[in-house]
Amino acid sequence: MKAFFAFCRSLCSSATWQQVSVPEKRLLIGILLLHFLLSGWMVSRIDFTCDEYGYYGWAVRWAKGHQERILPVDDSKTPIVAPSLVPIVAKKWLQPVDDAHGFMLLQIGRWFMYIYQLLGAFVLFAWLYRLWGSYKWVLPLLLYLYDPLVFSYSMIVGSDLPSTSLLLASFYFAWRYWQSAEKRDWVRMCMAVSLAILAKASMVYLLPMLMLAFWLAPAAKTTAIRWPAWQRWGLLLLCIWLCIQVAYLFEGSFFPLSQLPQKSAAFQQLAAKLQAFSSWPVPLPYHYVSGFDLLKFNEELGGGANDINSFIGVYFNGEYFTRGPVWYYYAYVFVYKWPLACWALLVAALWLLRKHLLSVQHWRKYVFIWLPLVAYAAILSFTNPFQIGMRHAMLLMPGLYFLVGFSANRFWTTKKRLMQLLLLFYALSWLSYWPNMLSYTNELIWHKEQVYEKLYDSSVSYCQAEAFLQTFLQKHPEYKRPGTTPAAGKFAVELEAVANPLNARGLQWLLQLKKPIGHYMHVVLLYEVTEADLQKARSKVSGK
Repeated sequence: MKAFFAFCRSLCSSATWQQVSVPEKRLLIGILLLHFLLSGWMVSRIDFTCDEYGYYGWAVRWAKGHQERILPVDDSKTPIVAPSLVPIVAKKWLQPVDDAHGFMLLQIGRWFMYIYQLLGAFVLFAWLYRLWGSYKWVLPLLLYLYDPLVFSYSMIVGSDLPSTSLLLASFYFAWRYWQSAEKRDWVRMCMAVSLAILAKASMVYLLPMLMLAFWLAPAAKTTAIRWPAWQRWGLLLLCIWLCIQVAYLFEGSFFPLSQLPQKSAAFQQLAAKLQAFSSWPVPLPYHYVSGFDLLKFNEELGGGANDINSFIGVYFNGEYFTRGPVWYYYAYVFVYKWPLACWALLVAALWLLRKHLLSVQHWRKYVFIWLPLVAYAAILSFTNPFQIGMRHAMLLMPGLYFLVGFSANRFWTTKKRLMQLLLLFYALSWLSYWPNMLSYTNELIWHKEQVYEKLYDSSVSYCQAEAFLQTFLQKHPEYKRPGTTPAAGKFAVELEAVANPLNARGLQWLLQLKKPIGHYMHVVLLYEVTEADLQKARSKVSGK
């Protein structure tokens, strides 16, 4: 945590921040303050998501020195969510008397996760300001912060938004070092990369990606003397190692290879190949390594609805796969999850840049922007077995909003009325989902009660449906939960029980009988079943 706050302080004292005018600073602070308040308002209206209890549970054990990965879903849990534990540390003063289970503390803990959103916002602002100048950062930053996916996870306890912000910071400081050759920028990059690798397993790809970026980038015009390459990259590896050691409290470090975790077949094979070196020490904490082992085990096991499964599987457009990768999954989901206004601006940006798309020099100049976008799009599409939500693709958002921001700024100057109409359309589409922004889909799916036919998983419902269902049933007593026996009446059912056949829980009769007639908060589906509907279904079964 000390390293993280030192990292944030370095941003606030940077040369970029000193160059910004006072009115722009006030505007930025105002934008972030409003975003913070709206994020807090939204998160107070939605229930805890599927993974949040798991993150809290593991983080509490971690803080007490028990880092064991007990449950299947513990595979992805990391200390990066430590800020959410601040209220638990202060529970003596914060916990209400009538909150025996500590739900209020967990809710407050969500607010502390906003520091990662704040980090990402400051880094994106600094990069945009350096690229395009005064006030040209406003539209791209606003569109990024209020992207339904990014906004939804502003205060969710998990690793998706932290890894996104830290990925952005890693490449920003790499870009700054490429420009200036200043040692402090390399040190800041080391801090960002170390925290990113701590946040999420897939961030280990950062190392080869950064090496490739520096190799592709053209020679920068600077008179500064760069560190020797072996010193720079040695420092980066040292920072990563120290960050992991400190985060895992040095527990179980330098365990012998003979004690390598072997829950997965992949790690069993690895241990067999390294048997000759069984006495050699592994210079990493045991439970950091065990996380990779459990990830491989869950990948080999695949999805299912049993307690031993860490995920349901990959399910979209009526197709079910026990595991990924399904190469077109993210492209398919992205079509429906990203606002149409942003799609329009992205297409416009590619058109405006069409003359540069064949220029190798142009690609090399902006490699620090496009490389993480292209690389992680490929990694997620072709190697990720856990394709269980659009949230994993949040890593692509900063890169996309550089393109969106480019065309937005151009249109604000040349076609202001058109840009205003696009922003109005964006705002109306956004507000139509308030406060359940997690379930946002664009207007390509017009009948929102039928979203489940196209999308499922955490892209539309992340276990927040049950609380909305209870609220709806209290407000509308004429509706009830359906039973497993076919019956006439008005029924309300959470989307999780409809979208995926593994979750049907005996409700197949309702799902096969007719389509929902409406929805509540986009995750509670409403049905009206008549005797005529039941008779018609019986006739089909009997063949009459």
